Amino acid sequence: MSYKKYKTILAVLIILSIFSPTYERISAQTAGNNVFLSMDNVKKQALNTFFSNFSEVNFGNFNSKGYKDSDLINFSILHNYINADNKIKAEGLYFTIKDSYVAESVKKYFGLTIKHQKTDRYSYSNGTYKWPAASGEPFPNFSQVVEMYKNKDGSYSVSLEIYNAGTDYEGDKMIYKPKSSWEKNFKPELIGKATAVIKMAKVNDKQTYQLIQYNLNKNVSGGLSGKLNYVDPKNSLN
Repeated sequence: MSYKKYKTILAVLIILSIFSPTYERISAQTAGNNVFLSMDNVKKQALNTFFSNFSEVNFGNFNSKGYKDSDLINFSILHNYINADNKIKAEGLYFTIKDSYVAESVKKYFGLTIKHQKTDRYSYSNGTYKWPAASGEPFPNFSQVVEMYKNKDGSYSVSLEIYNAGTDYEGDKMIYKPKSSWEKNFKPELIGKATAVIKMAKVNDKQTYQLIQYNLNKNVSGGLSGKLNYVDPKNSLN
């Protein structure tokens, strides 16, 4: 190999190393097997369920190295509204939730501690968040893991597909099962794609995952955007 050709190849490699995303599959950090494929269906379903907690509230881009507490508060309140109605109280024309429940969910899914405050969605006073009551349920968005690679630091890089279950959804767990086990008549709409970085964590003596980074990719059908975009219970759950 000539010295000139060697310099050209070296320059290309340097450029690629500068402009390649930190957690891309093609990087040396994530080189290896797609560990999602080797998981049994129980573990696959648990991972899909974990990520669906974010897609069902239309969660947007996130990085644990730089974030707003208000964004995590928005996530936590809507997550509890959808999944833990025993923590939600109806007071007249409003719903309320204790700030301890909000902090608990943020800690569980992100491993982070927040400073309680009002947001663009919820008012806050005396240890309680409050927002106008609404009725009805959305047709849920949910996630399906496609690839998962272990990084050198022990974290995992994941690629996802995001679907909407549509009007035929009947509240079963089909949406969390791996695509390979979907029934033939279950045909949800692909509305987006995302990449994420997660880590293993133990919460209340249970092994789970926590989100480090989350990025929505190019739109598929206009259902998602590349910015933080939370569903507003007042307007979107009717």
